[in-house]
Amino acid sequence: MAKYERRAEWVWRPRELSKSSWGGAEARERLNREEANRFVYFRKTFEIKGEIVSASVDVSADARYKLYVNGHYVARGPSRCSSLWQSYDVRDLKPYLRQGKNVVAALVHTYGQDCAWYELPRWEASAVFGSGGWFLQGTVKTATGEEIKLDTDGSWRCLVSEAWKKDVLHNFLGYTEVYDARRAPRDWQAIDYDDSTWVAAQVLRSRGAWGSNDIVPFPVMVERAIPELLEEMHWPVAIITSGEVQNSPASVPIREAITTEEVRPLSACQVRNLEGLLHEESQAEIRTAGDRGVTVVLDFGKTQQGRVCFSVEGPARATVEFCYTEQLGPDGRVELPHWGPNYVCAHRVTLDGRPLTWEQFDYGGFRYLQVTFRHCEQPLKVNWVAVNFTSYPVEYRGKFESSDAVLNAAYDISGYTLQCCMIDSYEDCPSREQRQWTNDQYVHLMANYGLFGDPYLARQLLIQVGQSQHSDGQVGMCAPGDFATTDTANMPAFTLHWIMSIPQYVRYTGDASILQELYHTVVRGLGWFERHLDRDDLLNDVPGILWIDWSHIEKRGQMTELNARFVGCLRIAAQMAARLGYTPDVQRFNGLADRISAAINEHLWDEERGVYVDARIGGVQSRRVSQVGNTSVMYFGVAPKSRWTRILDTILDEKRLRLLPPSADDLKNDPRRPALNEETQVVMAHAFYMHMLHTVLAQLGRYQDIADNIRRRWGPQIEAGVSTWWEHWDLRIAPGATLCHAFVCAPGYDLPSYILGVTPTEDGFTRFRVAPQPVDLSSLKGVFPSIKGDIPVAFDWDGQTLRISVEVPAGTEAEVVLPVVAAHPSDDVTVDGKRAAGQCHQVKTGPHTLSARYAAV
Repeated sequence: MAKYERRAEWVWRPRELSKSSWGGAEARERLNREEANRFVYFRKTFEIKGEIVSASVDVSADARYKLYVNGHYVARGPSRCSSLWQSYDVRDLKPYLRQGKNVVAALVHTYGQDCAWYELPRWEASAVFGSGGWFLQGTVKTATGEEIKLDTDGSWRCLVSEAWKKDVLHNFLGYTEVYDARRAPRDWQAIDYDDSTWVAAQVLRSRGAWGSNDIVPFPVMVERAIPELLEEMHWPVAIITSGEVQNSPASVPIREAITTEEVRPLSACQVRNLEGLLHEESQAEIRTAGDRGVTVVLDFGKTQQGRVCFSVEGPARATVEFCYTEQLGPDGRVELPHWGPNYVCAHRVTLDGRPLTWEQFDYGGFRYLQVTFRHCEQPLKVNWVAVNFTSYPVEYRGKFESSDAVLNAAYDISGYTLQCCMIDSYEDCPSREQRQWTNDQYVHLMANYGLFGDPYLARQLLIQVGQSQHSDGQVGMCAPGDFATTDTANMPAFTLHWIMSIPQYVRYTGDASILQELYHTVVRGLGWFERHLDRDDLLNDVPGILWIDWSHIEKRGQMTELNARFVGCLRIAAQMAARLGYTPDVQRFNGLADRISAAINEHLWDEERGVYVDARIGGVQSRRVSQVGNTSVMYFGVAPKSRWTRILDTILDEKRLRLLPPSADDLKNDPRRPALNEETQVVMAHAFYMHMLHTVLAQLGRYQDIADNIRRRWGPQIEAGVSTWWEHWDLRIAPGATLCHAFVCAPGYDLPSYILGVTPTEDGFTRFRVAPQPVDLSSLKGVFPSIKGDIPVAFDWDGQTLRISVEVPAGTEAEVVLPVVAAHPSDDVTVDGKRAAGQCHQVKTGPHTLSARYAAV
């Protein structure tokens, strides 16, 4: 990767900077504290005389920006990144420019703290400049040969915003927005706005110590690796409740006021055409009286990931307050989740007496929006209230349709859930955290391959997690973001989750270049685990938070799952080494994997019960048995195949399965739940681990069990009418769970891969297999979104004749495998109308139809 050729300067508001980068912790903290929750406007005006040929610019900010040209919104960014690999966006300004006077303007927000998706600047620049910065580099070229440089420097003008209150409630998601339009410059993005009172931007450049190069922010800048995000307006679909409230004192926090004020029928206040809030072109009118306000709860029909926005016309001092959550309380108002006192979900906007269209700067995740209007003694007209929905620009290329409505819904809901957890990274959820968790991503990426087939966000994730590696070898449990920069906690198993995703990425995209990029990071990560092997050749008493799945499994001592996962990742490293030509590493990793596998089978297998126990502590097997532990030894190839049937007979026995809360404390605090009988019962896996269980079942050809398990586990949520998957199977045992969590999206991969039966047999789908498994379905069709193109497949079985149609993308070949639907194979098989024999048939590019006729079954 060539170094970015920087010509422009990073700029920010004028302020006193640190004079030294040496030992600058105190200065860094002071500067970050000063800039916390700071909004700054920037402008540059210029003349264009000739016909515009091109106008490409590179744009970045510390931390987020909104870019405008001649009053028109252009884009926002940058995409989330480590501050050591600062991302910049390439923007084409030509469509927005004109001959004559022009202006490029930006609103930049800096946080002054690490956030779930943001990392403060580091190294010398952080001590000299703290946080906050704006960067634009580019040239307008005209047909006459004129070149107009737009680079950020001292010619740019800036204004510190006073519209947003600075000292407000905040957490890792950012800050409560308390915005006063009376303190904001009107039309500051427009060409004719007078910025003569603004000040020159300060160039962020300082002399290096002892004759070194100058210190500048973000010495490494990397071009954005993903497409522009989707933005589209979503409107509410229903009004849940409305009424009148008595305004709380100004000292009461917004979210406390809006969620605790008693809602009563209208008496002093007046409302006209409240239903107009459900329509873009219909206006509602609000009039309040004295210390009373009007509140309304809007339902957007399904989970939203986006920014609340509205258009209103009302008197100065009128306020619009809003709070959003995923679920309602029993009184029909939004119910605050159990996510801590600083959870940011409530905001306030004060009007200035003129029409106002306003949009939240940062996004949130929710379904229900409660809006409270106050101080509207003169009528407040509400033109519309909406959500600017934002996500990664997924294409719904994949399809799964069958004669079973539950399976169809499981696939479709997985798609929307995953979309709501894809933005400028994969994220666990759009509401509670918005973090790119290193473990969740394994299921996220697999589901993406079966739903959307996007390679770009997946590659970015793998690279960014690798960039987060600590000196001891562990990668960050989240990256990039606050948890990637902390040394106070980590989750070691997440390094292994990340390693597992690398070969799958290569398998589904064909991009093998990533193997060399990440190989040495993988080796260092495995080295951390190797240092925790004991004399039995088993990982023992591994430190850190051992999150594997929300299942309450035994994690002390020699833990079955962690050891099996380590074996699987050693095998992956050996495969990577073989492809890259590191022959000694192949032998070393495979040899170590063999020793650990033997130790697992010797020490953790319970022959009497025919299962693996969760752990061995102090030389004694624990009695706890789980789906997670036993799935792991099969999934990672540790358990001999001769044991698989015994294991599955036990861990799939519904009478034995027990769903436990995530922790012992949760179990202890719920006296209604009887204790787990460790001798006879099996701890059920939560959704995160189900993909691996389904993969094991597919390897044994137990496809009916896959379909049945999806119906049993995902079916209750479908019956409850969800639009996105809950984080836990049962919300009653996990009150802090989110209602949109993408690691529950296993059906998005498992149904098209194991039931529709489309899987690559060579990297990048150069060759692939189509092996439909109709189980108890009478019809089955779908599309697998491969990197080489869509692969439509249809299966039909009428009890006597089965038909399979498939379209093979250009440049690929497929093996089509006829399913076993009768005791004896058919001797009446045709491929594209020609007689053939056998179950497996090779076909090349183009559409194909295969059929097999059986005697009456």
